[in-house]
Formats: sequence, C-alpha cells, structure tokens
Amino acid sequence: MLKKVNIVILILIIHTPNLLSDWVFDNFVEVQSKKSKVIKFNSNYYVLENDNNSIILTEHSKDKIETSIIDKKYDDHFCDFDIDTNRIVYNGFNYISYYDYEAKKLTNKINNVNKPLGNIEIIGDDLYSYSSDLSNMACFNDTKTMVNITNTNNWNQQLFCFPDPNGIDLSSFVPSKIIAILNNLIVVQDVSNYRIKFYDFDYNYVDSIEHYPLEWKQYEGEIPKYNCDPEIMVHIEKCWSIIENYSKIDLINTLNDSTLLVTWRNINTSNQIRKFTYYHDILKKIDNKWEIGRDYFLQFNDTTDCFTLNRLNIKANYYIKKGYLYIIKPFPINLVKKYHGKKYSDFEDEMNNFYIVNDLQYTCFIFKYMP
Repeated sequence: MLKKVNIVILILIIHTPNLLSDWVFDNFVEVQSKKSKVIKFNSNYYVLENDNNSIILTEHSKDKIETSIIDKKYDDHFCDFDIDTNRIVYNGFNYISYYDYEAKKLTNKINNVNKPLGNIEIIGDDLYSYSSDLSNMACFNDTKTMVNITNTNNWNQQLFCFPDPNGIDLSSFVPSKIIAILNNLIVVQDVSNYRIKFYDFDYNYVDSIEHYPLEWKQYEGEIPKYNCDPEIMVHIEKCWSIIENYSKIDLINTLNDSTLLVTWRNINTSNQIRKFTYYHDILKKIDNKWEIGRDYFLQFNDTTDCFTLNRLNIKANYYIKKGYLYIIKPFPINLVKKYHGKKYSDFEDEMNNFYIVNDLQYTCFIFKYMP
C-alpha cells in the first residue's frame, strides 16, 4: 500500500528543444547475436552471451581479446548482467549468478525467488533486479512492477511492489523497458501516457513529470486487459489497433544522476505506407525543474550521409548501462572497419553482397553520453 504523505509535488517543466547533450562514439566490438550483452568497465569491454546452454564471457582489453566459458550448464533464460570491481552478476528467470572474474570462478547461484525480473544493477553491496512488464509468468501477480534487492553480504532478498503504470497491458509489444532507478528512487513510466512517477522505497510518491509533445497521439479509450491467456498473441491482436494508431512509450533509461532518456513512438502515414516514427527525449533536472528536449542525435534517419559511426537509426533497439549506449546491428565488423568514413550507400551495397554467401554477423556500437 502506498503511504499518504503531506507533501506538495511541484511539477515545473521547461521544454527546451535543443537541450545541450551529446553522444560520443566510443568503440565497436563483435558479438554473436542480437541477444548478446556488452558492458564497458574500467576501459575494457565485457561481452556475455548464452551459447548452447553455456554462458560465454569475452573480455576486450587494449592488448588482447580473451574468451572463456564461465557457466557450462546454464539451464535458464539469460536476461541481463552487470559488473563491478571484482564480479560479474547475471540473471535469468530462475537464478541470479555471481562470477568472480579475478579468481575466474562461479562463486554463487541463488534462486531468483521473485521472478521474472529482467533488469539488474549493482549498487554498492546490493543487487537490484527489477521489471514492469507483461508476460505469462508475471500476469498472475497483483502487481507487475517490482524491485527485488539482494544483499550480497548475507544473500537476503527483499521485494518491493509498486503501482503498475497506465497502459501496462500494451507493454507486451517489445522492446519495452518502463522502469528505471534514479538516485535511490524508482522511476515508473506510463505506457499509454507521457507521464512519469517517482517513488522512494518507503512507497512514497515523491515526484512526477507529465509532458505531451506536439507529435503525441493520445488514446482515450479503455485498453484491453491481459487475462493470462497462454496464447498472448490473442491479447496482442486485441491491442493492435491502439498500437498502430496512437502513441506509446517504449523505453525509459537513466543516463546519470539527474538525466533520463525516454523513447516513444507513433504511427505515421506517408505515400499510403504506414510506419512507426521513433522519438528520443532527454529529461534533465536542473535547479529542481525538469527540462525536456529532443535528442536529435538519436533521431537521425538519413542513410545517405557518410558512414561515420556517429549516426545510426536505432529506433528502440538499444540498451543503456553506466552512461553508455549499446546498439547491436547485423553489420559484419570487417566491413564496418573498411567503410568507416565512407558513404553509407557504398557500405550497404557491400553488405548486401556479403550476405549473399555469408551468415549473419553482428557488431555492437558503443556511445558515451556527454551532458
């Protein structure tokens, strides 16, 4: 239950079309699939992948690339991982696993008792796993918006449940990430409205943002509820008319202690062709006021420019960890190196020829957020 607190939530929003920020290209690394996960930590790049029920770790340092199997019998669904000074933590639907990468051994595997919580972050001695989404496994819970904190000293787990955001029944349209952690607050983003709510871990509702851009197309009707039918496609079909005609929030991520990135979309019709248009907004708190601006770097859509690695049409196919943005594309890494700085159209032609005789290859592009 939420506590009633006698506070006044002052919502001051300044719309700043050109909110100063930049993304700086950092590096690119080869990965096995679009489901691979990459994290930069202490100047090295760590790639974690599930390959034939084994967890594979590849470390890219300045001098070498080293690959090892860290979990030979992984019978779970690999979701996410994080890293700190001496360990890698990765999770699935059933387990949270801890790997000491200095000693190079798996040190602990505990039951993920409050499953499935797909996102994880190491903060001090605690591991935060959290989710707010719709799935067959979560639909029977009273709330689908949960944060589980595991103390890594005694392995005790504590579960926090928060009110579900409006429109959560539309979150089955992946990709979707509508929950984040910012300065020890839980940030929950509505799906069908451009509204963000902030809670502390005493369940107090402490702040909010409400913003509707000019391009936003609001749905005013009732959203069908998912009734835990094993065939989730039945529910998706009921909701499709909403998705293809109105705006929807896809992702919310923390960039630093005062900044959020929100990705949303709506449908546009051009030349009788209906397609999604994606928008990326930077929300930054300055002097207790939220400033909101469009991130035009991520908005880039023109593929006639030079292939300079600093312009990629990412839509909502990205993730963010520790202030870095990761985009996995089906681009062969040797072609990426060859055509860096040349025309994108030349690169695309060569890539089409490459895939006539080769299997898919993937490259992860890494960018650093510079406020």
